[in-house]
Amino acid sequence: MLKPIWRTTSLSMHTKLRIFKSNVLSVLLYGSECAGRPLLPSSANWKSSRTSSYDGS
Repeated sequence: MLKPIWRTTSLSMHTKLRIFKSNVLSVLLYGSECAGRPLLPSSANWKSSRTSSYDGS
C-alpha cells in the first residue's frame, strides 16, 4: 500500500520517487518480461526438443 507514502508530508519527493522506482518499477518490468512467454511448451515444440537431443548412442 503506497497511498500513505504518497500522502505524507514528512518524506521528500526524492524519497518517494526512490521508493517508487525500487518497488513499483521492478514489479512492472518483471511482469512485462513474463507476459509474452508461454508457461508450457506446445506439444510440437516439446516433441522436437526431445528428439533433437537424442544422439543414438
